[in-house]
Amino acid sequence: MRIIRLRWLLLVFILVIQGACRHPLFSVNFRDKKDRKQGLWKVYYDSANKKLYYKIRYKNNKPTGKVSYYYPDGKLQQQEIYKRNKTILTTYYWPNGKPELKGTAQLIITPDTTIYQWIGPWEKFDSTGKLTEVRTYRNGQRIWTRFIR
Repeated sequence: MRIIRLRWLLLVFILVIQGACRHPLFSVNFRDKKDRKQGLWKVYYDSANKKLYYKIRYKNNKPTGKVSYYYPDGKLQQQEIYKRNKTILTTYYWPNGKPELKGTAQLIITPDTTIYQWIGPWEKFDSTGKLTEVRTYRNGQRIWTRFIR
């Protein structure tokens, strides 16, 4: 009788674990029944999944929270933080880890296309981290540049 109970508990445990692994909270690169991306997604440079290219979280096929892109050597290349007001705080990094560009972008999603465009002021830094210029964008077009000495 004990052996049957143990086998039954083991079977239940395995089924619960398998079901949990398919849930977006516990899996990577998950699509729901409507084929929408959900949860954490990771994309790699290589087929062995050793060199991470980027990681992103989705909710109903839309990026949410923090998105990180990496150089092939594993250092952070770009980071985006998706806000609820549909703006994206974006930072590009030099290979030495210092910020290169900082600013705000927005996504414009239509049935035919998705447009990622810069808006407002963007700060540009040299590779030592010194601010060198501030560029201002409207609808993805640079409208003004102020150089910093």
